[in-house]
Amino acid sequence: MARRHDMPLPHLPTLGEGEFPVEDDFALAIAVGRRRDRDRRREGLTASERLSGAIARGLVA
Repeated sequence: MARRHDMPLPHLPTLGEGEFPVEDDFALAIAVGRRRDRDRRREGLTASERLSGAIARGLVA
């Protein structure tokens, strides 16, 4: 099983050996993460509620 930090992020392009991501890719990843965090705060869910929801969605999918 791969460790968490070994898994590629789904919204970033996969890079070959010797390739470096463009700065815009990092900016996009940060913006996506911030938007998700903001939306979750608006929903008013606690971390444990978000986790249980993610587990439930994984079981349903």
